[in-house]
Amino acid sequence: MEMKSSNNIKAYAVSESAPKPKRFVSPGLKRLLVRLAIVNSVDLDRLETADGNTKAVSAVAHSRDLKEIDLLQKLADDLSLECAPWSDFEGSNWTLPTTDHGILTAQIAVQLRIFPLSFTDKEVRIAFADPLDLEAIGEIEYLTKRRVRVLLASEGAILRAISSSYGAADSQAAADGVESPLGDQAEIIDDEFRTDDGAESGFNAPPIVKLVNRLMADAVTANASDVHLVPTNTTLDVKFRIDGVMSLHSAVPKKLQPYVISRLKLLSRMDIAERRRPQDGRFRMQLNETSSRDVRSSVVSTPFGESMVLRILGGNGNGVTLEALGLSEEITTLLRDDLTASDQIILVVGPTGSGKTTTLYSAIRELNDGTNTIITVEDPVEYKVEGLTQMQVDPKIGITFASGLRSILRQDPDVVLVGEIRDFETAEIAFQAAQTGHLVLSTLHTNDAPSTVTRLFDLGVQPFVVADSLRGVIAQRLVRRVCTKCSLPASREARDHFEAGYGGDSSELRNSVGCDACEHTGYHGRIGIYSYLRCTPEVRELIRRKSGLSEITKLGKLQGMHDLGESAVELVRSGCTTLEEAERTLGRESMRAAQKSQERETAHQLSTFDSSVASSFAETLPGANIPRSIAELALHEDLTEEALSSKPKVLLVDDDKGVRAVLREVLRRAGFDVSEARDGRQALECVLLNPPNLVVCDLLMPGVNGLMFLSELRRGETSGRLPVLMLTGSDDEKNELALIEAGADDFVSKSSSPGVVVARIKRLLVRAERQTLSGN
Repeated sequence: MEMKSSNNIKAYAVSESAPKPKRFVSPGLKRLLVRLAIVNSVDLDRLETADGNTKAVSAVAHSRDLKEIDLLQKLADDLSLECAPWSDFEGSNWTLPTTDHGILTAQIAVQLRIFPLSFTDKEVRIAFADPLDLEAIGEIEYLTKRRVRVLLASEGAILRAISSSYGAADSQAAADGVESPLGDQAEIIDDEFRTDDGAESGFNAPPIVKLVNRLMADAVTANASDVHLVPTNTTLDVKFRIDGVMSLHSAVPKKLQPYVISRLKLLSRMDIAERRRPQDGRFRMQLNETSSRDVRSSVVSTPFGESMVLRILGGNGNGVTLEALGLSEEITTLLRDDLTASDQIILVVGPTGSGKTTTLYSAIRELNDGTNTIITVEDPVEYKVEGLTQMQVDPKIGITFASGLRSILRQDPDVVLVGEIRDFETAEIAFQAAQTGHLVLSTLHTNDAPSTVTRLFDLGVQPFVVADSLRGVIAQRLVRRVCTKCSLPASREARDHFEAGYGGDSSELRNSVGCDACEHTGYHGRIGIYSYLRCTPEVRELIRRKSGLSEITKLGKLQGMHDLGESAVELVRSGCTTLEEAERTLGRESMRAAQKSQERETAHQLSTFDSSVASSFAETLPGANIPRSIAELALHEDLTEEALSSKPKVLLVDDDKGVRAVLREVLRRAGFDVSEARDGRQALECVLLNPPNLVVCDLLMPGVNGLMFLSELRRGETSGRLPVLMLTGSDDEKNELALIEAGADDFVSKSSSPGVVVARIKRLLVRAERQTLSGN
């Protein structure tokens, strides 16, 4: 293309009545024009400083004696865009809805040199004179809440279309021109907001108020837990945390940043003039006549301006239930039992944002039946619940967790909820409250349940105090649920990978895909991963002796505790979430470490089997010499090998792979043919396909637990007579009564020695054979 001399550059006006555009050329278009050798950067800078009211493409075309349509087509070909058909600029074809006409006003259209061609629910087609004006695109997306589809058009055609489509009055207003797309409401002068006589300041101007209201409404609609307003060099990025994951929602133009931040600071009752020190505040959103949400706000200073985070609190806590949390039936049963205590403390632990407060309120809902006086001390009060006395911590007036807790104990409460134990003083008063007959619920920041004990020691609480008052600890994390509308069964390769790393069945594994329902993330909603350490007498003794973390963890697992990694694997195995999501939340190393730890424990137990069994047999038979074999034990119990059929079949049912491995080895050495099932459902299938002589079944398992399995087994004509030995995590009278009523033949604690388990099994088998021979 032949270039005209640049020595005689003059301004070119598309229309004498049109105001100057907001921007002569975007950085992207400037680079493109230079790269295509249409104009050099020096000449383009001269065109920009010339006294004219046109955009770069029109000015370049005029200065080079080019046809603007040819230049537009060259740009369109390079950018893979389309030029808007001339027919789209006829007023009769303009399909912009009336409600959006007020958003993209004539002033905005003239200043940005754009013309809206059509709207859909998700997209708006816009003709641009500058197709790489990213700031203009961002403003339009923010104002319309739709994706922008860019088309190219000449500047003259755009201005003529605006004049004919918006009407004479609007066109005149457009010709008058303004500096901001939102109108001449405010300016920044010397870092202070100017307020004209009788006029509102910029951050209270209707467009800013509307913008902030829409932003918060979008956050609630998207079910976001947090809104982050992050300043950059060119924009104010608005990000939503949805289901624990951050995503970019929109970008507010940089010139509006001070107004948006100041508006939110004003709502939060912060000092608007202070822009250096961090500040905290809160405000309430009214969603409708009956619903509102509290928002906790925090602002800090950065090199690009103030950054703000808004935490949208949960609202009404009356609808939170234990079942809705995703707690396993085992943990739900244990927790409900522990909530009946009157002189204990129950802690929920995990990092910020793991749902600890929600779990506490689900427990409170169980107790809020009108017969208990429940008082809470929180910072902030995240759920407003009828029937509770809720106190807000306010250090400015001397109300801390410790002082608030000390005050409410004079109110004669039955249940006390402390938002968080942060220091020794709060911990001391909380444990004193538990020791004086109150049920105390609180949270603590630790990685898992067993480490809660060492954390309390670090805070200064004495071991005997912890041992006497701590009832149980729930550790938790939140993972995203797989979207039920678009997820697909995992591939064979993914299943093989899972089985190689974690073992067990992988038939129900799912892969996330993404659809409109889940905003193309593949996930929708969240579910909890839980681990519950119950303070049994044996655990209390370890705490009292100030034993190490590994000893407490080992004993907890022996008594039925599943760590977070094991619980996450079960959620993945059941298809509730994906392995990628579980590893993102817990960390791949943490999950693998939990699995390896279980394997190491199993290997250790097997390696010490012979000596441990021998010593435990001696305890089983007081006054007797240490038996040298299983057969010798059978003689003491009058259960000789001849009394049993050769190779009796035993079905071992337990969701813990380590427990199954140990018992399998024990039973095989004792002369049994052992098969395995990981839960009650699989066990019922095994009984149907290959009936055993006896079943050893764990009580607490995910899905179909021991009681459910036993109840279903007793309904069958043949299986109803099958001997069943139940394994329990503790010697609890309630468990014993429930097992007897359900039809268990015998039960034994997991903390019992292997010799006791073998003896109980052989006794049940002999009894069953004698009943068969007698015809009963």
